Amino acid sequence: MTTKTGIFISHIHEESKLGAVVKSWMTDAFHGNAAPFLSSDKQDLPAGSRWLDVIESQIAESGVMISLLSPTSLARPWVNIELGAAWKGGVSIIPLCHSGLTATALPRPFGDFTALTLDDASAAKNLIAGGAKALGLTYSQRLAFAECLKEMRAAAAKSELVQVAATGVEIAPAVDLPQEQSGILQALAAAANDGMEEVSVGDAGKMTGLTAAVFKYHAAELEDADYIYIGRDMTGTYCRITPKGSGWLIKNKLMPD
Repeated sequence: MTTKTGIFISHIHEESKLGAVVKSWMTDAFHGNAAPFLSSDKQDLPAGSRWLDVIESQIAESGVMISLLSPTSLARPWVNIELGAAWKGGVSIIPLCHSGLTATALPRPFGDFTALTLDDASAAKNLIAGGAKALGLTYSQRLAFAECLKEMRAAAAKSELVQVAATGVEIAPAVDLPQEQSGILQALAAAANDGMEEVSVGDAGKMTGLTAAVFKYHAAELEDADYIYIGRDMTGTYCRITPKGSGWLIKNKLMPD
């Protein structure tokens, strides 16, 4: 039986509404004996926190990770980084698919885990049961699973995700930057939103999951375009997003909360 009672809810900022519903039901299901963590909840990650350090410690203290997955989130590098950290740390992983993504369509490594889909009538019950098994906790079989599923589906429908056409083909926003560079901008913007205006180059590399050489190349391209600023002080090299970089994220509807 695990002694870890943390539940890490992995999500992108557009899925914060769904994440909040999952956190609420997980808290209620285990009568406060579990500790769900949601990075978009300011109570879990208050302003001024060292964002990357908190994420790392929360994953290490978790017995299970619930990974919210959609066609949009699968394209974000940070989702894969959190999965890798959980996998390496021996954390149980439950992929929860929504917004048109199904468990059978999951690519590896997400497809290597038993996944749930919000379209399934038993998704809520199986989610709580999976969390209970991973944490070694019990829950009431008389929980309002139907109401839980209803709330999760409603929250997923309200998520600020890239719209998917009736054919199932994702309609992406107009983007003129490589995925690696948009990922760097999003990571720096998220850090700034959490009170870290400047991020060391080393931490920024970890946040984006890029190798040092690849990060250096794309960061230089962004600096040339005036999307980020790279500076140096006595502690080392740091970077921060510029107003122009923030404007690009806003224009393309990729700005983190």
